[in-house]
Amino acid sequence: MDRFHVAIWSSVLYHNIAPIVEILLPDERDRSRLLFWWNQEHCFIEEDPVAKDPTNSKVFFKRLSSVWDDVEINERWLMDQPKDSELRNNTLLIDDNKAKVRDNPIYTSIHPRSWKLFELYDDNNNLRIYKDDVLENNGQLMIWLEGLLEWKGTVPEYVEKHPYVDTPLEEIKKKERDSWGSSWD
Repeated sequence: MDRFHVAIWSSVLYHNIAPIVEILLPDERDRSRLLFWWNQEHCFIEEDPVAKDPTNSKVFFKRLSSVWDDVEINERWLMDQPKDSELRNNTLLIDDNKAKVRDNPIYTSIHPRSWKLFELYDDNNNLRIYKDDVLENNGQLMIWLEGLLEWKGTVPEYVEKHPYVDTPLEEIKKKERDSWGSSWD
């Protein structure tokens, strides 16, 4: 938040995102530095007519027009920006689900893979453990964002000219069910 205006926008309910935000930013002063933090109430919602499970019958979309049209967000963002800056040209939505941003202009989002520490395979009998450094200071996402900071043009121009690509996951260990125990050695 020292180098970017940061916001959190989740498609989950408020009571699910609030504790996560409080864990990520335990200090109220840090939470107040967020440009905003929104839950699914700020998403565009559609019913999925082919959903087999009624609990998954809604699809949530994050429309950047909701951000760009919000007067309070624009006023907060403009406080320390040059007068000719437009929030629209300086917005990047980072979401692991590309489908959720379908209604936005091209080159306004990137889609890192979901962070993955492990996965079960072989009918949940075996475990693969990964080293996934995408969120670390030297990870691919941070390197890409550093390039964006140095860019002199707009966010969409940077996204177009420098597509974000995840580095491959590194598998560091396999474990069979009978060796799981309580240790991850």
